[in-house]
Amino acid sequence: MKALPYTLFILIALMMLSCETDPPNPFDVYNQIPVDTNQIDVSATSIEGLYKNIFKPTCANSGCHDGSFEPDFRTIESSYNTLVYHPLIKNDVDDPIDYRVKAGDHQNSILYRRLTKDLGGNSGIMPLLIDPGNDWEEKKDEYIKNISDWIDGGAKDIMGQTATIVDRAPQMTGFAAKKPGSNPIYPRDFGNGSIIIPFGEPTIEIYLGVSDLESPISNLSVISLEISKSRDHFANAQVYSMTYLSNPPSEIGYSGQNVDYQFRATVDDPDNIWDLGETAFARILIQDPLQNDVTMIPGRFSADHLKIYFSIQLQ
Repeated sequence: MKALPYTLFILIALMMLSCETDPPNPFDVYNQIPVDTNQIDVSATSIEGLYKNIFKPTCANSGCHDGSFEPDFRTIESSYNTLVYHPLIKNDVDDPIDYRVKAGDHQNSILYRRLTKDLGGNSGIMPLLIDPGNDWEEKKDEYIKNISDWIDGGAKDIMGQTATIVDRAPQMTGFAAKKPGSNPIYPRDFGNGSIIIPFGEPTIEIYLGVSDLESPISNLSVISLEISKSRDHFANAQVYSMTYLSNPPSEIGYSGQNVDYQFRATVDDPDNIWDLGETAFARILIQDPLQNDVTMIPGRFSADHLKIYFSIQLQ
């Protein structure tokens, strides 16, 4: 009889537990609005934002700054390299200056003046021609303000680095991976999302494309390719060497056009390094002989979507 109270207590406790409400299951909610991963926010005052909103749709039209003459607005990299601390072809005769873009000083950048002043009274205010459907006239003041803000903010490159007058850091043009041999590059998750590598590949090759205005690419030295399971921390990263390719393959790059991939690394047994479905993040350290500091691509302060571009995923 002494065991009866204890038995009743246990039965009552079990009944109470069975009556508890289960925590909500987020997958039971079918009317949630899905996240559109194809839409990546780009700052309107970054070089990417200026290229997307202004340089490409307004300036790189046929027969204009489409490579016919400088500045060359065909890609983000060519836009940056032919603007920042670049010498002038046509100057302001009333108030001569030195560069197309002088980092930190929009008033002394010819890019800003060409958008707001008719130099010499005979050159016109840029843009001279606008394609049908372009929103320049509607958003002109906003776009000019974005350009001046970018210049005054240091005219940072795609990695978030401020240019110096002595030498500009190497610029990334593309990051890709593929099977060894004559094979196409692996696809990406969406747009410039993670590189998707099929599970079970015994060996993969990882490629980097770069540009540098002052130094020949062959003079650049890739110190290392580092691949980490963390987006921002590389203390425990896998480290690989990259070799220079004198006859580089040409594949689609970051801006959507084909670029040369001048450096290559080989990664054996990726399945034994990363788990299925896991995303790994890469960064590359480059030494430019004209610079004291090592260039990190992507940099610590690079935008998140750029770090995603430098990521791979086993599927």
